[in-house]
Amino acid sequence: MALEDAISQTKNMINTAVLERKIDSNLKFNGYQKVYFYTNENIKGYLDLLNFQAKSKALTVLSGGDQAFSLISKGIRDIHTFDINLLTEYLALGLKRAMILKYDYAKYLEVLNCFYDGCSIDDLTSIIMDLSLLMDFRYRQFWQEIANYNYQLQNNIKYYSPLNLMDILSCGAFDYSTITKRVNYLESYDAYELVRERIANVNITFQVSNILDVATNFDNNQYDFILMSNILDYLDTYYGSGWDKAKLLELEEELMSIASNEAVILLNYLFAFKKINGKTRAFRGSGITIKDLTDEEVKIYLDPISLEKSFTKVYDGIILKRVKK
Repeated sequence: MALEDAISQTKNMINTAVLERKIDSNLKFNGYQKVYFYTNENIKGYLDLLNFQAKSKALTVLSGGDQAFSLISKGIRDIHTFDINLLTEYLALGLKRAMILKYDYAKYLEVLNCFYDGCSIDDLTSIIMDLSLLMDFRYRQFWQEIANYNYQLQNNIKYYSPLNLMDILSCGAFDYSTITKRVNYLESYDAYELVRERIANVNITFQVSNILDVATNFDNNQYDFILMSNILDYLDTYYGSGWDKAKLLELEEELMSIASNEAVILLNYLFAFKKINGKTRAFRGSGITIKDLTDEEVKIYLDPISLEKSFTKVYDGIILKRVKK
C-alpha cells in the first residue's frame, strides 16, 4: 500500500507540474514533497570536527542522503534515518544509492550534472531505468513506474519542451559547483571509492518520523551521533510562541535517552552564522537566542565555503550537544 501511495502521489506531482507548466518551488517537508537532492549544508565542515574512532552507529535526518553517505565515509556501519517527507526514501536510498553502486567518481558527477543542467527526456529515462536494476525491489518498482509515466506524459506533448523530472521532484538550494566541498563522500576520488566499497555492507534503514517522535520511534537504540540538520528551526509550527528554552531542554532529554555515553548531538545547523550575534535566535521561530545556550550547547563556526559563481563565501555554524552520562 505504501508503494502504491508513493507512486500515485508522485505521479500527481508530475501531472500537476506538466499541466500547469510550472514547477512548484515551495518546500512543505511532509507527505510526498520535493526533496533536497543534494545538501545546502557544509556537512564535511562539521563531520571533520568530530571523533569517529570506535564509533559505529548514527541517527540522522535522511533528506537527500548526503549525511548518511558522508557518515559511511567516516566508518559508520549502522545508520538509521528518518524524515517526514516520504519521497526522501525513494530518491536517497533508491536512486542515489544506485548511482553510487554503479558509477565511478567522474561518472557520478557527470550524471548529477546531467540531472540538473538538463538531460533530454530520453537520456534521463534511460539513466533511471538502468539504475533501477541496482535498486531494492520496492525502489525499482517505483522508479520504473515513475520514469515510464513521465516519459509517456511528456513525450506526447507536441508544443512544449519536457520539464525536467528532477526539477519537479527535487531542488538544489545553492551553487552546484560546491557539492564536492560540502559532503565527505564526494570530496575526492578516494573518498568516493571508499564509500562505493562499503555501501553494500552498511545497514541503512528509514522510518517516517517527525522530530518530536524520534526518541519514541528509535527508543531501543543508543547512538554515537544524532544529526538533526536544521529541523529545530521549524518547531514553531508545533509549539507556536511556546517554542522556548524549556521545550529545548525537554527535547534534549529525549534525544539523550537514545544517545550513548559521549555521543554528539547536532542540535541545529546555522546558516549565515557570521551574521549572528548574541541576541540572534539560535532556532528560527523560537524565543531562544545564542546567549541562552549553555556551555554544553556549543556553537561552532565552520570554515567558509567559496561560491565559485558569485565569488562570495558562505559562513555557517552548528550547535552541538556533547552527551555525558
